[in-house]
Amino acid sequence: MRTLRLPDFLRELPPPLGYQGIRIEDSKLNKIIFCLNIRDHTGKVYYPEVMWTIFHSIVGINDDKVNNCEQIINILKLVKRKYKTGLGKKVNLDSLCGNKYYRNELTAIKYIQAMKILNKWRNYKNMRIKQKEQEMMKKLTIDAKVIENMDEVNTD
Repeated sequence: MRTLRLPDFLRELPPPLGYQGIRIEDSKLNKIIFCLNIRDHTGKVYYPEVMWTIFHSIVGINDDKVNNCEQIINILKLVKRKYKTGLGKKVNLDSLCGNKYYRNELTAIKYIQAMKILNKWRNYKNMRIKQKEQEMMKKLTIDAKVIENMDEVNTD
């Protein structure tokens, strides 16, 4: 899914995994996304990473028995096959759950915040361009009126 859709996805996901039916402020949701530490893949987040991270944040299991059980191994095989180009070959529960801190990599919250800044900057630039155009139009109409008045004076 697109990274920008992640906050809406969490709002639509029913409890205990998400916040459906619960009013949550944007700033609090952003802090939650920051704490989840989900990696961004060029503007996309992968569903298994998102779901494992949310589940892991709720349950908080770091047990070797769970990591090595047959069901988890089978799930990881399926995830590796389906998302091999995006997630890489060395996928494990810790990497899916955001336990690794991605200091140099782009995380979902960094991407979301960067896009908000970019959109506000674009809006600001467009607003400034429109203001300059309006100022130029005002100046042109004033200049046209001055010339018109000068023509009237010269004809009299």
